Parts: sequence; C-alpha cells; structure tokens
Amino acid sequence: MAGGALALFGAVSARAATEIRMGFLSQEIGAFCVNTGGVHEADLTPFPPESAAVALKRIQITVSQAPVMVSNGDLDLAECAGPSGLAQAWSKGGRNAVVVFVGSAKPSYVLMGGKNIKKLSDLKGKVVGSPGPQSTATESSALILRGGAGLASDIDYKVVSAGTGGARAAALAAGKIDAIPTYPPFSYRMEEEGFNMLGDEADYVPKYVAGTIIANKAWAAKNADALVALLKSFVQADAWMRDPANKQAVIASFAKNVVEGPAPMGPAHAERFYRDIVEGGRLALNGYADEEAFKTNFRVMVERGSIAAADLPPLRDVVDYTYLNRALRELGKPEVPMIQ
Repeated sequence: MAGGALALFGAVSARAATEIRMGFLSQEIGAFCVNTGGVHEADLTPFPPESAAVALKRIQITVSQAPVMVSNGDLDLAECAGPSGLAQAWSKGGRNAVVVFVGSAKPSYVLMGGKNIKKLSDLKGKVVGSPGPQSTATESSALILRGGAGLASDIDYKVVSAGTGGARAAALAAGKIDAIPTYPPFSYRMEEEGFNMLGDEADYVPKYVAGTIIANKAWAAKNADALVALLKSFVQADAWMRDPANKQAVIASFAKNVVEGPAPMGPAHAERFYRDIVEGGRLALNGYADEEAFKTNFRVMVERGSIAAADLPPLRDVVDYTYLNRALRELGKPEVPMIQ
C-alpha cells in the first residue's frame, strides 16, 4: 500500500525523513480528523504521513494544550485543534501558531443525552459535561441547546469539565452528568446502549471550522518541504476517501482502523460513518475553509463571552494557506483563496 504512495513523492521521498513533533489526541479520532487519520493509523488510507518522507514523533496532548505547545515551539504541529483555542492563545500572547490545513468546515458534533433525557428541553436545570470551557465541544453544546431549545449556558443548565471522550461517556453512564457533546462514531454505540441523540450542531450552524492542523510559524518556514510533503498526503487521502469508486475500500478501512473506544468500529458502523462524514460533506475539501467559516467560530466565541471582539486575532495572522497551496500546486490541483 505504501509503495504506491511513495512513488508519488519522487525526489522528496528519496531524501532522509524529517522528524516532525506532532501532537495528537489519542482515541479522539472523529469526523474532522479522519482525513489526517494517518497520524493515528498508518493503514487508514493509502497515503499515510510516513509516505511523505517524514517521521512523525507522536506526542499525546489535550485539546487545550495544542495551541500553547505549538506556539511555544514545544511541538512543530498539532492535529484536531480548533480556531477557538488558537484565538484564546493568541489573545494571551501565543502568536506563533497558524492554521495550515482544515479537517472540517461543517460541524460534526452531536449532543447525547442520558437514558432519561429524551429531548433538548429536558436539559433545563441539568448538567452537561465537556472537555473544557473553551473547547469546540463545549461550544457545540451551547449552539445546539440555544438553537434547539432556547437554553443558555450557566443560566438554564450547568457545564462541567469531565475529561476526555471516554471519561465523559463514563460520567454520563454513571448518572453524574446528563449530556455530553460527542461525534460519530462514538455516538453510534451510545445510541445502541440506550442513550439519546438530542441534536446535531450542523442543523443550527451550517459553517464551522474544526479539526485544523496548526503549525509553529518559525518551524514551518524553516521546514517548508517537509510540511508541504505532509500536506500532500492529507490532500491525497481526502481525495481517495471522496472518490465514489473507492467507497467499499474506504468503508473497509474505517471498519478496521477507526476506533470506538478500545475497539475498531466494525462494518455496520463504518457504513453509517461513511454516509455521515464523507457523503454528508463534513470533510473540508482540500483542507480548506473560507473566511466566513472562521468568522463563524469567532462570532460564537464572542456571543458566548469566551473572548472580547477586540481580542480576536486578525484571520490573516492565524490562517496561512501558503503551504497548502504549494501542496495543491505540486499535485496539479487548483489553489485555494488566501485569507486576506
């Protein structure tokens, strides 16, 4: 499998591999991360990052650590980061991290309720668990509850930090909290276990950036060849997954490589995942999200009181498609508009 991908990189693959220190979210592979899923599973697509003549040093991190560690230079790259955390880091002086690739420009989160929570309005006076106050997961809960039931965070319901996806699910099962934001495929198994899918963020927010790859600016400038080669693997993986001719191969790969906690999802959930994520258009085409999609993230942050409008970064300072456009150019694909 890797041999065909290696041939696509020609002279690049002939050079010694460049080590890239990349932060990733173990067991948190979701809809917006599958097109960079080679970070987790080398066999997810025929274009794993290793095919790009890079050697990934995988460092497990949390969502909130990603922008800080990248900005400080403790990591070269981080996956599955969101613009919200990046904006928070920027407002506090962490201005050396930049988005170079987007996993999703459409929301992927759903809100799962406990077995006795049947509809969104049932969460009035209840507790929602999240991975942290400034996370995209917490934002998704607020958007779903406001849009679907008119409920406001910290007024109509309480939000508590409840750890990673697995920890949140365990707290929900134990009755310590009443709902959690999650995403396919984790939501599938939860439904089968009797929990209730209360709302889909995409029903209320058509555009929303998630799952971005962020890079340390100085590292990217110095290691442009390695970064471009890596982005090529992501773009090619995305194209492979989207090609209808590869549908069965993609489903088989998802079934084997995308996990739901401790085990792969299996064929039945993989077919549903393909419908929801690939056919449902939840993957960003060619790693791109437009200016309006990023502005949606920032608007939501301001509306929730997470950040003052005056403290938001200029988009051109935190989104740089230079390396993506070089990757697209070298693959013979159209370039994407730069953020002005």
